[in-house]
Amino acid sequence: MRLLVCLDQSEFSRSILPAASHLASEIGAAVELLSVVEEYAPQGEPWSGREPRHPARKAVDEAREELALAATSFVGPVEITVVFDASPGDGIVRYARETHPDIIALGMHVDPAVGEPTPGDTVREVACADVGPVLLLHPPGTALLDPFSIPVGIRAFASDGEVIGDVVEVTRARLRIRRPTGVESWIPASMASEISGGRLALNADYSEVERFASTA
Repeated sequence: MRLLVCLDQSEFSRSILPAASHLASEIGAAVELLSVVEEYAPQGEPWSGREPRHPARKAVDEAREELALAATSFVGPVEITVVFDASPGDGIVRYARETHPDIIALGMHVDPAVGEPTPGDTVREVACADVGPVLLLHPPGTALLDPFSIPVGIRAFASDGEVIGDVVEVTRARLRIRRPTGVESWIPASMASEISGGRLALNADYSEVERFASTA
């Protein structure tokens, strides 16, 4: 299992590291941290398309330093990678197509107008490219639901209304679900959205839940 955690050099990126670290530990994933640095044509020279663009070496060094610092949040070895592209979303998609990660982890910002996590352009680009399962991580204090507020025995439903099963165990990073067939599997706790009417609503549809589910 390989977890690709996509970061930039913002304070927001650093704030999702605890959630990424917990997830990696719970599922036993090998971790790779990825940052995308914007390409540019040398100033004063018209871009003709005949010569390769030159990356900003200072930006590369800064990105590598930031990733090396972020790597200390994880237990065990962490691979760090910097790629060049015109936009973060394009860079992540291209790299994921080349390396086929099992999970692509991205942070979800909070819309100050509504006070709720909202997907940005990068999240939309990566999710729509269908290059692998995309898991959205929330900084502390912005998660949709505290996993430990989820009562054991509650029935979980996907966002499309499909029954997932009954919650039989809760950890900070995962929920163990007993399916209607009796089979038990784990899903990321970050999929929990809200408890209403004695039901646990998930923020993923049935197919997305199945992609992330692992056998208990």
